[in-house]
Amino acid sequence: MAVWTVVLVAVWVATLTAVGGLELVVAVLVAVPLAVLATATRRVLDAPAELPSGWWRWALRLPGAVVADTARLAVATVRAIATRTPLGCERTLPLPHPPTTGPDGRASLGAVTISATPASYVADVEDGTLVVHALTDDPSALERAVAR
Repeated sequence: MAVWTVVLVAVWVATLTAVGGLELVVAVLVAVPLAVLATATRRVLDAPAELPSGWWRWALRLPGAVVADTARLAVATVRAIATRTPLGCERTLPLPHPPTTGPDGRASLGAVTISATPASYVADVEDGTLVVHALTDDPSALERAVAR
């Protein structure tokens, strides 16, 4: 719960133009109940508390993927408007077999990571695969990193 509180306060403070005492008090007053809810939700859903191995590789690729996908999406949107063709496709991204030692957060964290880019989002998680709606049939470098 303490980690959630710190993360939520940090996100709140990062969005402020000026940080004062009142802003910090409000951040803590809002973050503590949200941290309690996040902790309770994780327990109810039996979600893994540990990050999957290799998650840091995804985090390193995410900023570049956001920039590249923003450019790809802009070009694809202009092309789709000019040619009056639908944009995007749906495909599945298989995930590696989860470890047998406990719950694996690869599907949930992978879905959030892939969906954080502007050119794709995860529509569903089905039996060890992610159903991805994206601009092209070819997986991005970020998607390939998640699938490893």
